[in-house]
Amino acid sequence: MSTDAPFLAAIAAAPLDRLPKLVYADWLEERGDPRGELIRIDVELLATPPADDRYWQLHARRGELMDGVPADWLTAVCLGNDAAPLLAHDWPDDVTGRWRTVRAAAERLLGRPLGDVGGHRDLVSANEDTLSLTLSPSLREWVAFVADAADPTSGTGFLIGFAPALRRTTSPNRLVLGRNSFEFRVLNGHLADDDPRVGEALGNQDMGQYGGVSELALFRLLGECHGTGGQLTTSLPLDEADDLRRRLAEVFPPPVQFGRGEVYERPGLLVRFTPGSRTRTLVVASARAALPEAEVPAVVLTIGRADRQVSGLFVHEVLREPHDSRVTRLPPSRVFGDLPARLYQRGVEYRDGQNGREQNAAEAVRCFRLAADQGHRAAINSLGVSFDRGRGVPQDYAEALRLYQIAAEKGSALACRSVAELYESGKGVGNDTAEALNWFRKAADLGDEPAQKKLAALSHG
Repeated sequence: MSTDAPFLAAIAAAPLDRLPKLVYADWLEERGDPRGELIRIDVELLATPPADDRYWQLHARRGELMDGVPADWLTAVCLGNDAAPLLAHDWPDDVTGRWRTVRAAAERLLGRPLGDVGGHRDLVSANEDTLSLTLSPSLREWVAFVADAADPTSGTGFLIGFAPALRRTTSPNRLVLGRNSFEFRVLNGHLADDDPRVGEALGNQDMGQYGGVSELALFRLLGECHGTGGQLTTSLPLDEADDLRRRLAEVFPPPVQFGRGEVYERPGLLVRFTPGSRTRTLVVASARAALPEAEVPAVVLTIGRADRQVSGLFVHEVLREPHDSRVTRLPPSRVFGDLPARLYQRGVEYRDGQNGREQNAAEAVRCFRLAADQGHRAAINSLGVSFDRGRGVPQDYAEALRLYQIAAEKGSALACRSVAELYESGKGVGNDTAEALNWFRKAADLGDEPAQKKLAALSHG
């Protein structure tokens, strides 16, 4: 055999199976190709707990071997496979093991190497000098981790609102891990702990506690960076949450327990349970982009139905946008429910340049048309306006009239008035004052104020 194509095909067919990779490694090593060692190390890394020293020895050697290897080949052999479970080796008891687990997970989710614990000593010292405080081991790692996880292009951390600098509140006197609408504060009396407990607060409202700073990092990491393939969220009464746990146990391995909650995980898919209150539990299911929708168990798809909060993989294909892909490695922030309504809203955003979108009349028309095809009244009317005014499509009064009439039949007062104005102006239909008056009356009867004023003016004329 002179080509490696069959090996790559076998790996692509079963990316989590070690055997095809090891057979390929044998073939490469027989030819003196150092990529064989690279594959072996990567396979061993996935089977080694990040808390072990051995993991980081292998990690360093893998980095050396990867230097100069084409990116397309690394992708083809599924190096550091994205779909492999992140928490396959549980949540360690010791601080160093926990932070090593966080860093290993972050590397996979962020798509770039972070390295082992213990870095950024100058930054840690600067924080200690500013605070006049010796930081505990976990707080030192928090500072280093947020710095390492920063986006190299923007200098901002993936943890929204966080920076590698700690601060104190004046009343009460607590240590705060960054600033956002939510604050994460080291609880009084725990500053000297190896892995201090953390409380989450919105203003003066207590939002719950985390078992430690490392747990907060893992929790936020999973919440913000796992879900490039989609996310489902709901809040369930305790009895319903227990029932969901029983159903998940039929298709997932036993959960990993850590602090506030537990995580059910299988390749590419993760379900988190977090106590939300005394009577309810927050449940979040997230999928990696590498996971085909057909591989999502039916029980997981039920999680988002109560609140209809879905994104990414679970969004209808027509709503996909470039940043819904794994390219950015961040999950979509939007929430999608009713498809026609969301399509219409997106059309409005493109039409008017809202919510960070640049004005794009053609894209607005595409969204309006897709929503109109599903009977959305406002979208039908907006599509009529597009043809009426020649925005994003060639001007076509006859098509505008047809769309307005469909929307009018669905009870749109605005569409009724638009039909009236076309008959009044004679655009595309010929001037017909009687028909225009008829449609103005229909619009007025449906509560359209401009149509009511128009009729009043005509009656006084």
